[in-house]
Amino acid sequence: MNNKIKVAFFGEDFSRRGKGTALVIQKIAEQFADNFSDKIELIIASKRGKCESGVCQKARYIEIKTLKLPFFSTFFSYLAFFFFNKEKFDIAVFNRRIYPGFNFLKAKKIVLISHNVPVSPAYEEKISFANRIFDFFIRWIGKYRIDAVIGDSNDAAEGIRKYYGIKKEKVYSIYCGVGDEFGVLSDKEKERAKIKLKEKYGIQPPYILDVSRLDPHKNVAALIEAFSIVAKKGFPHKLVIVGGKHIESYYEVVMDKIKKLGLTEKVFFADYIEAEDLPAVYNLADVFVFPSLMEGFGLPVLEAMKSGAPVITSNVCSMPEVAGEAGILINPKRVEDIARGITKILSDSGFKKELIQKGIKRAEEFSWRKSAGEYIKLYENILRG
Repeated sequence: MNNKIKVAFFGEDFSRRGKGTALVIQKIAEQFADNFSDKIELIIASKRGKCESGVCQKARYIEIKTLKLPFFSTFFSYLAFFFFNKEKFDIAVFNRRIYPGFNFLKAKKIVLISHNVPVSPAYEEKISFANRIFDFFIRWIGKYRIDAVIGDSNDAAEGIRKYYGIKKEKVYSIYCGVGDEFGVLSDKEKERAKIKLKEKYGIQPPYILDVSRLDPHKNVAALIEAFSIVAKKGFPHKLVIVGGKHIESYYEVVMDKIKKLGLTEKVFFADYIEAEDLPAVYNLADVFVFPSLMEGFGLPVLEAMKSGAPVITSNVCSMPEVAGEAGILINPKRVEDIARGITKILSDSGFKKELIQKGIKRAEEFSWRKSAGEYIKLYENILRG
């Protein structure tokens, strides 16, 4: 008798690079395949005929036939699958968005990983027309058929409950993890990393680091203003920002600010760093700054801590939950606060060392295996209910 929970992940998140919410879903699926195969029968279902994530080789893949239509092709492709598919699932999981018609699926329980909502006390995101439609569907129809909605933090879960008007007992908080690939390098490894990063990406110490796409809620423009204040104090550091252009208008705002502040030679952008090199980028940073205005979790905060970088992050949304007392919490809307935090770390070696040790210890509390275990507990509970 097969006592495994039959879990099917629906969506396109396994056919793209693992970043943000796609990274979360890929990491959870990898844990199911690698460490919980005695409990989980893993299935990945998507519209596209390819799956770039390595976990696809470990799971059963179902290709959702793409209907070639002049409009709403994805919607009707999923709807047709939901209606005509005969296979039964214990848990059907959707990441970020859930397509109308999902109630036709032969699934015992429906789970939506919402991660976060586009509204926070510090920032309100401008969402696309398509995402407004999905939000409308969840808020007025879908929420009555969904059995569980997951946020990446307590703050995110509470935001989801309020934003969609979902009953409290259906909304859960499960923290993300931090990858085993992150850790503190030895002195010899750091020396080798310096050579590699310089040759491969043009990155060389000393530098202050941020890992953020150029989106308004990432607050990169404020960080650049704060860096300008720090640079005037005589510190030799550059500002390295890992994350490419995303919203064109905000990219122009950032570039214009750099030019006006005379920082063209002091701010370095790395659009993409290969996953195997990212731990080294964190390790060689003298300060990691993550002044975001809105996050469901804030993975880079933990990645930096585990890699031995002292962390400055925002005092809003999920960031205080993630950082705990192991980072400097600043008001992200006060440029002076950001600059003061950076200056404190660069000028006080004892404080910097203490912050690094606190960060390493804090990061030990999070892992993807622990996160996946919490997902399984949730599945078991809602199946019993």
